[in-house]
Amino acid sequence: MSAEVTSERRQGQEAVDANVCVNRAPYDGMTAPETRAGIGEGKEEMTAMQKHCAWFDRDGDGYVSPMDTYKSSRALGFNPLTSSVIAFFINVALAPASADGWYPTVYVNLKNVHRCKHGSDTGVYDETGRFVPAHFDALFDRYDTDRQAFSCERSRRDGKLSWKEFFHRARAQRATFDLYGQAATLLEFGFTYWLAAEEGGKLSRETLKGCYDGSLFERIEAEVKAKREANKGWWYRWLKTSPKHD
Repeated sequence: MSAEVTSERRQGQEAVDANVCVNRAPYDGMTAPETRAGIGEGKEEMTAMQKHCAWFDRDGDGYVSPMDTYKSSRALGFNPLTSSVIAFFINVALAPASADGWYPTVYVNLKNVHRCKHGSDTGVYDETGRFVPAHFDALFDRYDTDRQAFSCERSRRDGKLSWKEFFHRARAQRATFDLYGQAATLLEFGFTYWLAAEEGGKLSRETLKGCYDGSLFERIEAEVKAKREANKGWWYRWLKTSPKHD
């Protein structure tokens, strides 16, 4: 007994899916991530991960140096000692993975920053640094547990993640033997909570999304700058606004 298995199938070039290279969602019903572009094609064409890291590139040369990280940390309100520690660990940990070659470096290359993605993370960034909206939504659907009357309806949740809820996520999504990834995800969100936690020690959807695309840093920098200006003495404000004489 024989069966003509291919008799009803298209043959040759017609069998090729014309959309095989299109950025597709991980599975049906999920929103496809944004497209990826090179770092030199404009900020609006960067991936979310590139935008997140590009804010730290203070001189706009496509590389984040330790001094860039230090200045950025100071702009976010961290003291000099904490900023120095942040600059050391971030650049030492991320720069080698983003380098074009195998040579040691402490400069994070924004073009290759997607290589710095670690394990045991949320999956909101995909392997190329794109933002995946469905994974971001799933982060709150699964771990926003302080619902009113334990309702499963999204509209009845507070739309925020506490430290306890995030720690539950970190334990639930940790990979086997991935000590580096587990430590990195705890440190990253620890600094995020320290930096932008709202009343009650929680992070809202808008705040967390702003962290992923870097817009949160711009807002905090403006707030810190305004606060520092307000705390300066009257003599400094007078000197700054007084007319200059030759």
